[in-house]
This record gives sequence, C-alpha cells and structure tokens, in this order.
Amino acid sequence: MERRSSLVRNSGPVPVVYFDGGDLPYIKLYPIADIHYDAETFDWNIFHKYLTILKEDEHAYTIILGDLLDAPQFLTSEPSSRMAINKAIEELLEHFAPVAHKIILVCSGNHDQRFLKKAGIDPIRLFAYSLGDIPYTDHQAIVHFGIGRNPKEKNRHRPFSYTCVATHGWGGGRTKGGRALKLSYYLNIWEGIDFFLMGHLHSYMEFPEGRFRYNPTNKTVSIVAPRLIMASSLLGYAKYASRKTLNPEAKVLCEIHLSGKEKRVKISSEVVS
Repeated sequence: MERRSSLVRNSGPVPVVYFDGGDLPYIKLYPIADIHYDAETFDWNIFHKYLTILKEDEHAYTIILGDLLDAPQFLTSEPSSRMAINKAIEELLEHFAPVAHKIILVCSGNHDQRFLKKAGIDPIRLFAYSLGDIPYTDHQAIVHFGIGRNPKEKNRHRPFSYTCVATHGWGGGRTKGGRALKLSYYLNIWEGIDFFLMGHLHSYMEFPEGRFRYNPTNKTVSIVAPRLIMASSLLGYAKYASRKTLNPEAKVLCEIHLSGKEKRVKISSEVVS
C-alpha cells in the first residue's frame, strides 16, 4: 500500500510531516504511546486491539509517540524484562509490517534514547526506516493533514487542513493537575494548531484550551480551542509505580476523527480492560 505521509524538506527548526488524504471522506487517528514492548507488564490486549483496528479499518491511521522499548538493562534499579532487545525489535517489526503504511509518524521516547546515550545507536530510527522510511523525529514534529475537499475554497481541489504537534513528552507529573499543566505548557510555544499529542506520563487526558484570536482582516475577535491530548500507555502496574505508590492508570483507546466534509475534530475514548 502507498504511504500517505511524507517529510517536508527545509521546514525550519521543527520537522513537518504532510499527510495527503485529499481523496478521503475522513480519517480516524489512533495515537499509540509508551508501548514498552519488552517490559514485564506489557499489555498485549490493548496492543492487539490497536493492530486489529489498523488492519481492518481502511480509514484508521496512527502516530507512535515513543517508548516502543522499555530498556531496563540500562537502569540498575529495574534490571528485569520479559525478552531480549533484539527479539523485541524483531517482533515489533513483524507486528507493524502489515500496517506500516498506516503509520504517519514515529517519535522516539526517553526510554528509546537510552540506547543512543549508552551505545550510540537509535533502534527506533532503524525501526521506522525498516518499515519503509516512515517519517521519524527524536523530539517534536508538526503533522499537517489534508483531508477531503473544501468547497468554500476558490480552488475546490484544496483539502481541509488540520495541524497537530506530536512529541513523546518530558518531565514528571504525579497529580492530574500537574499533568494538565504539562499539556497546557505547550500552547505557550505553539500557535495555529488544532490539537496536540504527547505520551510519556502514562495517563490519558484530553481537554480543549480556549484562546482569543484576532483577525486583522475583518477586525473581529473569535475564540479558538485547540485540543490537548495525553495518550495512555500499554504498560501495566510496574514495580517502580508500586514503590512510589502511584495510582494505577486506565488503558484508554483514543480516536481522533478528522472530517473531509467540514473542518471538524471529534475525539472519543474507550477504556480497555
């Protein structure tokens, strides 16, 4: 199958990925974060559910938000894993190969970066390349979606545009309020986006953040509300979480519906047991 996403050249300090969906009536985007495939508490059920959706739904796509691997061997405090890294990467490639054309972007996470710091190799970059040179970032990226056709445009072949920022995320956030502040922070550095995606903190959260926007052309003020989304992880209740008496986190499957008939973002979620 032909890949619809491609890296835009000479885009500036942050990579830009364009998704060409001009012939599609809509897409459903499923962000996948913090897989931790080699971890002892990796959750196969929700991983299998994501793969099934991507295989069976022609309009389903994903952005992988980092930490495909757990890499506990680089930490003396958490030395155990359920399999060797080589085997984990081989199995991840096998699982994602049938849906590689559905992966819009791959982000590297802090656990993945341990390999680069300790051994000078980036297995997630190699993962993305091996699946057909999927766009990759080790920090953040803009994803620009072109979906459907906008009849209001003078050029009626121009699609509806949606923009999002995708990154793995960084830092801590033990409380829900702390995590919400972490999400809100990103709007201090970005303007003109429709939604923001991050992982890292293993906790699902989604809310709009209202902003005033002034239009100098017609001298009006409007309210815009980009959606802020933190994807949940595929990791069960790990030993480090128990030692720190952290709350267990729900496994939540998030669906972002981008319409090609009108400019409309619809977000729904489902708790997966």
